[in-house]
Amino acid sequence: EMIPNLMQHMEESAGPQIAQVMRSVAVQNAPVGKKDPIRHPTGGGTLRQSLQSSPAIIERDEGSLAVHMGISTSVPYARYVEYGTGVKGDPVVPHTSKAFWFSYNPNYDDTRRECADNPKFLMWFAQEPNPFMRNALKSTRKIALRLLAQGVGAVFK
Repeated sequence: EMIPNLMQHMEESAGPQIAQVMRSVAVQNAPVGKKDPIRHPTGGGTLRQSLQSSPAIIERDEGSLAVHMGISTSVPYARYVEYGTGVKGDPVVPHTSKAFWFSYNPNYDDTRRECADNPKFLMWFAQEPNPFMRNALKSTRKIALRLLAQGVGAVFK
């Protein structure tokens, strides 16, 4: 009975703090797209604003404790930023071997003629990975352990 109470206390005391730290680190590391009248008409920051973290969950697993923590986003292009694309992409995920490719421009205005500021297709180039979410998880581990230890210490005072 002591272990479940301890786990619950650690989740309640450290879980939200761990989530807040992890999100803060990811937000600091997430790139901001440059304002571009075609690709980013409203400017950058969408990816950063979309980042969310969930409070740490502590589970007992065969005599040891497992801490589950994570960060997520609803922005569909986040995986391309995290893992890169094309020939420059991180080899841990499958990529095309292309150096560039085209996609339909979702902002294309078919009531106007196609021109430089209204292209029907966009050209994309391979980009290096920018692992802002994985780096946030890695750099938060030590902080998470410290916060959990503080939670345990508070129970035994």
